[in-house]
Amino acid sequence: MNGGYVQPPPIKRQFRDPHADWWDKQERRNYNEPVHEDNDILGMFSLEEYTHTPPGKGFMQLGLFVMAVFGLCGIVYQFYPDKPSAPREFPDGLEAELGGPRALRVCTRFLPGHRLF
Repeated sequence: MNGGYVQPPPIKRQFRDPHADWWDKQERRNYNEPVHEDNDILGMFSLEEYTHTPPGKGFMQLGLFVMAVFGLCGIVYQFYPDKPSAPREFPDGLEAELGGPRALRVCTRFLPGHRLF
């Protein structure tokens, strides 16, 4: 179907020996080497396959990290004091300062002939 073109095995160039004596060192290819029809997927400029950690171990590490963060949050929640100090106390409370019934009333009407400032 492809006119007798030799189809090399589908191996990503990422997995070829980087220290070998390649003609094209960046693409890890020799001169006149046949190119696979899926070269765009198998070449060096395609997405790199992540082979450093297997999926099971990666999920376990992620779970341990989440458990450690929530565990630390729980420990801090248990031992963190509710208030940093005792609340301030005022002899008569803050009724006058906050405008309670015994607070001094201020006239807020604008009188003609008087300035506001």
